Amino acid sequence: MDILLLAAGKGTRLSPLTDTTPKCLLPVFGKPILKYWMDQAFRIEGANVFINTHHLHNEVTRFVKTLEDKGRNINLIYEPELLGTAGTLFQLFEESQTDILALHVDNFSDIDLLGLVKFCRELSSPLPVLATFFTSNHQNSGMVNINRENFMIEYQHKPSFSSLRLANAGIFYFPKSTLQELKANHMVHPDISKDLLPLLIGKAQSYVIEGVHLDIGTDLETYTNIEETIIRLRSLL
Repeated sequence: MDILLLAAGKGTRLSPLTDTTPKCLLPVFGKPILKYWMDQAFRIEGANVFINTHHLHNEVTRFVKTLEDKGRNINLIYEPELLGTAGTLFQLFEESQTDILALHVDNFSDIDLLGLVKFCRELSSPLPVLATFFTSNHQNSGMVNINRENFMIEYQHKPSFSSLRLANAGIFYFPKSTLQELKANHMVHPDISKDLLPLLIGKAQSYVIEGVHLDIGTDLETYTNIEETIIRLRSLL
């Protein structure tokens, strides 16, 4: 399978920090957030890791080169113009024609990617899987409703109000068959969450994250306090 780490965002809400440092390289507990995801990705045997870049892409390239070990397959995808997350996903699928695990790296998460992949592979048939988490911050989240069989039956993208409490975590598993169907019928989709997820209602399974899952920077205050917030939330689990 391929693992696509979506790291090309400009992170404008964290300016001026992101004027000189890509959002994906901002540290949490002294470690760049991208490194958390790379470490998890390389636990998945046989996976090819891809990282898309755009804003301050040379900084990301330099960082990745310091981590390249023999036997690790790290592939950088530079986008002179942003393709949108779904555009990047489909471009990668054009080349690889395999299952893809795609995720936004600007989240700090307690998810075990290896456990997620195991869950996906143990399903009775290849199905798209959406990682989810509980939140009351619906205005900055894609809210998800699931049925008793764990299928997504409703999706609300950043609603002004929602009675739902389960949200899209920005981590998506797409089997090859799903990608073929989406690409064949819907050629232009700029964003996975906004444009693709509504097409997967009744088809995608939910995988609920046990533990903390946070966007590291919806604003400067959020990022400044991110470590304290993580510690506090973990103490409540």
